[in-house]
Amino acid sequence: MLRLHNDILTQISTQISQGRQRHFYLLTGDEGIGKRTTARYLAKHFLCASPYPEGACGTCKSCHMFEAGTNADYINIEPDGNSILIESTRRMNEDMYIRPIYSKRKAVVIADAHKMTNAAQNSILKTIEEPPEYAVIIMTSIHREMLLQTINSRASHFMLKPQDHDIIRALLDTSDEFAIGYGAGNIGMVKKCLQNEFAKTRKNTISLLEQIIFREYANISESDHMDVIDDCLEIMLVMLRDVYLLKKGVEDIVNKDIMTVLIQIAQKAKNSEILRYVKSIGRAQRLLDINTNKRAVFYNFIYGG
Repeated sequence: MLRLHNDILTQISTQISQGRQRHFYLLTGDEGIGKRTTARYLAKHFLCASPYPEGACGTCKSCHMFEAGTNADYINIEPDGNSILIESTRRMNEDMYIRPIYSKRKAVVIADAHKMTNAAQNSILKTIEEPPEYAVIIMTSIHREMLLQTINSRASHFMLKPQDHDIIRALLDTSDEFAIGYGAGNIGMVKKCLQNEFAKTRKNTISLLEQIIFREYANISESDHMDVIDDCLEIMLVMLRDVYLLKKGVEDIVNKDIMTVLIQIAQKAKNSEILRYVKSIGRAQRLLDINTNKRAVFYNFIYGG
């Protein structure tokens, strides 16, 4: 069976089939790596009435209701905006102590658990410390350190890693080598690269980098980049990486479809300039992470980098 994070799913599925499952799992990894998909797969397996060793049967009443979103034994908690508030975790606590209806277990998935407020995290400690025997809680997070240590210490932790490119090609049925290379094993990023909006952002970013390298500042259009500055910076970073490798004679290039542009930039820019731009992009990304004004970051990068 072709699936993401097969090693982790196999390990936990073996625990389930042998009756050694834990009550609390924490899945961590980059945004888009497949944490939600993996968490849902596990929740469905936990609730399945007739599971196979490798996963849910997909045909029992519990599985059908799970796919339809009507399985009362499954609780899914998502952020409301940028936070998961205590009201959501309090409702979860109450629901967890109502015995399962269709399954032997009750499964909870808390997506982006790092977005729980401290009050919300503290409110579920008792449920995590002394869960009902039928309860399974699965959390996803970018980093485990973003959760309270009291929660961290009780979790069975699995870090989701980049996946083999052939698996992503098959699952998404794509042969777009730029998307595969740029995604670097992250299926969510590959999906994003395949969207028309990203293709437009990339086209504008290629022009922007050329304008910067060749000092054509008068042609730079702020409106093409401001709303997508995060993607813009990352695309430029990968392009500069490619230029640097090209100058070193390395063939591991992501942007092979714009090789002519890369060669022109490589001929124009010295290694020291490329590294200076890379550092400038890193600085801009850090400023955006702390919510610095996007326009200020953009102009500082273009004219002050």
